[in-house]
Amino acid sequence: MLVKRFGERALEVKVKKRRKIKKILKQLGIDLKNYVILKNGEVVLEEEYVSNNDEIELIPVASGG
Repeated sequence: MLVKRFGERALEVKVKKRRKIKKILKQLGIDLKNYVILKNGEVVLEEEYVSNNDEIELIPVASGG
């Protein structure tokens, strides 16, 4: 599985079985509340399952006035 965080190098992460996005990213020390999650180009929730063939992209949430 490939994890891309906006503005940073992509990480290759191997998963032995289907796992939830939130568990994998928590192990990587990534705070999910700061990102919109894309799985293979589509917006998903952190409860979504992923496998080695998936690509996860993390887009920072922007706010302001």
